[in-house]
Amino acid sequence: MTTKDLKIQLPERMKDLDVEFYADFFMLSQCDVVCTSNSNFSFIACMLNKRAKMFVRPHWDFSTKFKEFDPWNSQPLLWIGDNKPKFLKNLIDVVYVTYSTQGIGTMLKSIFIYFPLGIIKGWMLRVYLGYQTQSLIGVIKSLLSILSWHSVWRKL
Repeated sequence: MTTKDLKIQLPERMKDLDVEFYADFFMLSQCDVVCTSNSNFSFIACMLNKRAKMFVRPHWDFSTKFKEFDPWNSQPLLWIGDNKPKFLKNLIDVVYVTYSTQGIGTMLKSIFIYFPLGIIKGWMLRVYLGYQTQSLIGVIKSLLSILSWHSVWRKL
């Protein structure tokens, strides 16, 4: 449930502040039973919750899908497999998790739309930051780095 599901309206003076997330955060911190995503946002709200009797979140064992956890005695991020953190997912992880949790349609969207868009956005960010730090030389270095021509850009 979110504030939109409950049709909660913020006071008019707060409409321009873009703080709708705070009401969701507050609700998570006040629930008796909390079922969250694996995000830092919800994890911190659980840590601030003094009244909940149970906290539940998804995990990688898809036979049960959800697992009870103690926010004060757990890792805030997903841990995959042999207790090693995995912050970046490769394409195989994306395909497996998406297919297991959301079906073939969303899996195909992940492969052909979301994954390539993520790569392109990363490239655009690198070029933009290159421009911000070193102007045109930074853009050229960023583009050469994206193309894996490190030996060329090191000479610039």
